[in-house]
Amino acid sequence: MNKKELSQTLSHRLGITCKESQQYLDTLCEVLSEEFQKGNSICLQNFGLFSCRQQPGRPGRNPRTGVPAHIPSRTIVKFKPGKGLMKTLNP
Repeated sequence: MNKKELSQTLSHRLGITCKESQQYLDTLCEVLSEEFQKGNSICLQNFGLFSCRQQPGRPGRNPRTGVPAHIPSRTIVKFKPGKGLMKTLNP
C-alpha cells in the first residue's frame, strides 16, 4: 500500500475527503520527522515504538574498486512492533 492508497482508505473509513486525509498524513509525516531530528522516540500504544539513534562514521571501501573511503555518520530509525500489533498479525 502506498501513501495515496492509505489516504483513500482513511478517507473512506473516517468519512472525510481524500484531500483532508492526505493533509493528515502529510502532517503526521512532518511531526515524525521533526521529532526524529530532535532525537526523540515516538511510542504509539498497542502499535509500536519508533526510535532513532546516531550511527557514527566509520571506515569503509568501495566494493567495485577496493578504494578505502569514509562512511559519514547518519541517523538510523528503527521500529519495534507493540503487543497489540503482534496479536493482530499472529492470532
